[in-house]
Amino acid sequence: MRSRLTYIFRHKFTPQIITTTLTGGLITGYLFSKYKPIVHAETNTSFVVGQRIPTLPTYSMTEVAKHTTKENGYWLAFRDGVYDVSSFVVNHPGGKQILKTVGKPLEACWKIFTIHQIEHVYEILEHYRIGNLPPGEREANEKKQEEILDLFQYDPERLNAIENFFIRSERPFNAETKPSILVSSFITPVEKFYIRNHMHVPFVNINQYKLEISNEKSIYSISYDDLKDKYPSHTITSALQCAGNRRSGMNNEQQGTVQGTQWYVGAIGNARWTGIKLRDVLESFGLDKEGKHVQFIGLDCDTSERCYGASIPIEKALSDDVLLAYEMNDETLTSDHGYPLRVLVPGTVGARSVKWVNRIVVSDKESDSHWQKADYKVLSPSIKEPQQTDYDKTPAIQESNVQSAICYPASNDDGNKVKILSVKPNNDDMKNKRLTIKGYALSGGGRQIHNVQISLDHGNILHRPIICQLTLYLTYVCNFISAYYTVSFTAQRLFAVVKPFRVSHVLSWYRSRCLALLIILIACLIYSYLPFLIGIVNGRCYSLEHLRWINEFMDIVDCIIVFLIPYIVIIVMNTIILISLRRMKQTEHEFLFQNHSHLNKIREITRRNASRKMTKLLLTVSTSYLIICAPYACIHTWRLLYGDEKFQTKLIRQLEYYFHLIYQISFAINFYIYILFDSKFRRELKRFFMKCKRHIHHYFRRRSSYEHEDSNIQNNSSTFEHFQLMGRTSPCTTLTTSGFTFGYKCKQNKTFSSGS
Repeated sequence: MRSRLTYIFRHKFTPQIITTTLTGGLITGYLFSKYKPIVHAETNTSFVVGQRIPTLPTYSMTEVAKHTTKENGYWLAFRDGVYDVSSFVVNHPGGKQILKTVGKPLEACWKIFTIHQIEHVYEILEHYRIGNLPPGEREANEKKQEEILDLFQYDPERLNAIENFFIRSERPFNAETKPSILVSSFITPVEKFYIRNHMHVPFVNINQYKLEISNEKSIYSISYDDLKDKYPSHTITSALQCAGNRRSGMNNEQQGTVQGTQWYVGAIGNARWTGIKLRDVLESFGLDKEGKHVQFIGLDCDTSERCYGASIPIEKALSDDVLLAYEMNDETLTSDHGYPLRVLVPGTVGARSVKWVNRIVVSDKESDSHWQKADYKVLSPSIKEPQQTDYDKTPAIQESNVQSAICYPASNDDGNKVKILSVKPNNDDMKNKRLTIKGYALSGGGRQIHNVQISLDHGNILHRPIICQLTLYLTYVCNFISAYYTVSFTAQRLFAVVKPFRVSHVLSWYRSRCLALLIILIACLIYSYLPFLIGIVNGRCYSLEHLRWINEFMDIVDCIIVFLIPYIVIIVMNTIILISLRRMKQTEHEFLFQNHSHLNKIREITRRNASRKMTKLLLTVSTSYLIICAPYACIHTWRLLYGDEKFQTKLIRQLEYYFHLIYQISFAINFYIYILFDSKFRRELKRFFMKCKRHIHHYFRRRSSYEHEDSNIQNNSSTFEHFQLMGRTSPCTTLTTSGFTFGYKCKQNKTFSSGS
C-alpha cells in the first residue's frame, strides 16, 4: 500500500500539477474579493408613513411646538404622526435646514422640496416615530400649505421632459437622461442633458450681475460683459457626471443604506463647453499664489440666504481645464444649467461644478457649505449609522471613480436590466450572429479607459453558490501554504547547516514531497469550516449574519497561525543559520589549508562556496518573505483589532490593496522555489556533504594510524636516517589520502612504516 501511494505521489501528483492548481486557486480567490463584505439587516417597509398607530401616545401640535431646542429635543409632525428627529439633525443631507421645520408640520416644506416624497425618505422618517396627532389637526396643517411662498416660480418650462428624462423629483427638479439617448450621439443635446438642482432656479438680471472674486485681504468684482471681453475664450469637450450617478445600484448592493437621490445610469452627459480659464482670472487679480482651496458660491439660496457652495484644491483650479463656462454646445447656458455663468471642473464630480456662480473665494480652508462638509462623501461599509461618522475627518469626493454602464439593450428605456434573449436583434446582428451592446465608460482626473469587459451574468460568476465558498476557501488555504512552505525550506536549510552529516538521511526527495503534501492537507483541514460560514446574500458572497462571530474569531486564529507563528519561527531559524555560517567561515580556513592538497583545496573551496551561496540565497528568500509580507500582516492585524473604522481614508485602503497584492504574489514565488529549485539544490547539497563525510571519516581513521606510525618512526630513527644518508629519499613519494599524509611509498612499491 505504501509503495502504491509513493508511486502516485511521485508520478501522478507532479509539481507542475500542484503548482498550477494552487496558484490558480490563489488567483481566483484573490480576484473574488479583497475585503470581506459586511452584511446589513434588511429594512422592513411594510408600513404607510404617517398612518395612525393606536399603540402610540397622542401629542397635540401645541406640545410639538414646544420641542424646538436641543435641550427639549426636535419634534415635528407629518400627516397623523409625531416624530422626534433630535438624533437625525446632524445627519440630515440638507444640514440645519431641517431646524426650520421643527415644531411644525412637514407638509408645507415637502410641498416645495418634493425630493423628500419618496419611499426611501419615508422609511427614514418613520424610524423616528414617537406618537400620533389628535384627530382633526392633520386637516388643519394641510390648509396652511397654501400660505407658503413658492420659491420655484422662476423655474423654466421643461418641454418633452417625460420623453427625455426619468424625473426623480419635481421640486427641486432632478432628472436623468434616458439610456438610449445617451448612446445615440457622442455629444448630449442641451435639452436632453441631465438636470441636478439642489434648490430652486434663481432669477438673474444680467445687467446687474457681477462676479465677485476675493481672498482674506481683497475683494474684486467684474461684470458679465467685461468678463467675456477681457479674457480669451476656450472650448473643451468634457463629460459631466453627478456624484450620485448609479446610486440606485449602489443602494441595492448595500441593502438600502445609501442616502440621496436614487439615480440610475443617466445622471451624466457629454458636451462642448466654452468659457474662460479660471486660472486666467485668478492670475489677473494676483490670487494664483495664495491659499490652498478655491471656493465657489452660487445664487441658488434658500429663505435663510444659505446658498449652494463647493470648493476644489487650488492646484486643480490652476489647471488648463477648469473653466468659467457661459456656453454649452455653442449655445448660451440655459437656466437649468447655470445661466449666466457656471464652473466646469472636468474629471471631478458635478457637485463641484457650481451653477449660477457669483462668488469665488481663494482661501486656506475648504468651503464651509453643507454640501462640501457633510454631503457627497463616501463612508466606510462598516458604518451602519451615519451618526458614527466624523464628517470633518471624512474627505469630500473630488475626482470621479471609474464608471461604466450598459445603455442598450434596455427594456423600454425604463432603466431595468433585461434578459439577452428578450432583446430582438436587428438585421445586421442577425446576419453576423451577434448582439450589439452600447454604453459608456469614463474615469475621473482625465485618466484613460483602456478596455471595457462585458459580463452576461451581472459580473457575479464568483458570487454563486459553491463557487463563492470555493474561491474564498482556496484563498485562505493558499495563504497558509505560502507561509509554511517558507517555514519548511528555511527549516531544511537550518538542518543542512547545523547537521550536515545527517542531511542525506533526513532531507530525501520522498520526505520532501510528503512534507509538501502534508502542509497542503493540514491547510485544507484547518479551513474546512469556512464554506459553512459563507453564503449568498442578495446575490453577493457574504459572511452569514448569525455566524459572523465565529468567522471573526477564526480570523484572529488565522492571523496567529499564518502571520505570527511563521514570522517568529522563521526569524529564529534565520538567526541560527547566520550564526552557524559565521562559525563555519571562521573554522574552515584552517581545516582546508592545513590538511588538503592544492587540487583538493580548489575543489573543496568551490563546493563550499556553491553551497554557501545557495544557502544564503534561500536565506535571503525567507527573509524577503518576512519583509514583503510584514506590511500586509500589520494592516491585517490592525484591522482585526480595531475594526473597519480606521480604514476610511483612501490612502490606507490603497496601501492595503497593494500590500495584499504583493503578499499574494510572494506565495507563487515561494511555491515555485520550493517545488522547482529546492529539490535540485538538495541533490547537490547531498552530493557535497556525502563526499565531505567520506573524506573526513577516512581522515580520522587514517589519522590514528599515522600517529601510531609517527611514534614508531621516532623510536626507530635509524631506519629513517638510513634512507637520508643513502640519498634514497628522492625515489620515495608522499602518499596522501584525502589530502592527509600518513606514510611513505617508494618506486619499488614498498611501504615503510613502523617496524620496517
